[in-house]
Amino acid sequence: ERFKEKDNKERSVQERASFHASFARVLGANRGAFENANMSGEELRGHIGKAQDDLNPLRVRTLFRAIPPAELALLDMSAGHGHPEALLVDNLLVPPVPIRPSVVADPTRGSNEDDLTVKLAEVVAVNNIIRTAMAGGKANVQNVMDDWDY
Repeated sequence: ERFKEKDNKERSVQERASFHASFARVLGANRGAFENANMSGEELRGHIGKAQDDLNPLRVRTLFRAIPPAELALLDMSAGHGHPEALLVDNLLVPPVPIRPSVVADPTRGSNEDDLTVKLAEVVAVNNIIRTAMAGGKANVQNVMDDWDY
């Protein structure tokens, strides 16, 4: 019993040291991204600490995939039972229209489509807009990001 406790404690210390080492490695790799701003003058130097990184779905998936199995214990997760990437929703099962209930929004106007149908139609429409823009070569980053955030 005591040996298990000791082994768990030693493993925890090792995992924590591994996490700190990988964190320092990532921090060092990203520190260079601000070197030009740091050298360009006082006006930017004060804003470096306020810099933020936008997280879109692809970036989050990449970050989750990059988590090594050794560090999953720090997230209270197990490599055998699931990885953080499995928390992302890839597919959404939507029942067919005939079995979804109609929602009465205004009794004078009759029934309306349910919220799921409306949201699904919006997702499909925005997806088609992004696909068309990218296929036609007319997509710029700002428009795609605006559509994506919609």
